[in-house]
Amino acid sequence: MSVKLCSLYTLEREPVSYELEIHYTYHPYVPARGPSYASGGEPEEYAFVEIDRIECDQVNDMFELTDAEEEGVLDWLLCEAQDEMNARADDAADYRYERLREDRQ
Repeated sequence: MSVKLCSLYTLEREPVSYELEIHYTYHPYVPARGPSYASGGEPEEYAFVEIDRIECDQVNDMFELTDAEEEGVLDWLLCEAQDEMNARADDAADYRYERLREDRQ
């Protein structure tokens, strides 16, 4: 199940700092599934991100990253996405806990 996310990122290109708004899709880790009667099994799929678009108010045209910049940004986005998904899971758990507490009162 992929998730669409957006993060703000500051890219340093001396002497200018660009403030980027990066829209991307996060594809979470999927563990391997063993064989069954219906299929021979599925290999694991590692988590990854895909950049959908980059917006920058400082540039009139579409903002382009170099290969090295893109590699660094993708690594950073993967960490950001995993942090966001962990925060969402924590919020959901807190919500369920509060609902249970309210139901018991």
